[in-house]
Amino acid sequence: MEPKTRANEAPAEGLRGLYADEARVAPDERRVLKVQIPQRLHLRLHALRITRGESVSGTVEAALEGYFARMAAARTAGAPSGPRFDA
Repeated sequence: MEPKTRANEAPAEGLRGLYADEARVAPDERRVLKVQIPQRLHLRLHALRITRGESVSGTVEAALEGYFARMAAARTAGAPSGPRFDA
């Protein structure tokens, strides 16, 4: 018998429900995510914060929302899944 884990209890439809139990986690709940990025990207984020007054969190959130929207559109259009590295 296979041991129960959150991964094998998740529904098979896309990523929805795969990593979070949606009944227990509010979709807009804020979480801290620590990542390492190249220095050139860090400098660009810092420049946006200074010149436009945009927060780093807000800028990263907007970039991720755009990325996931493009990925969803590509999936529905029948394009191969996965990120594009040539853009």
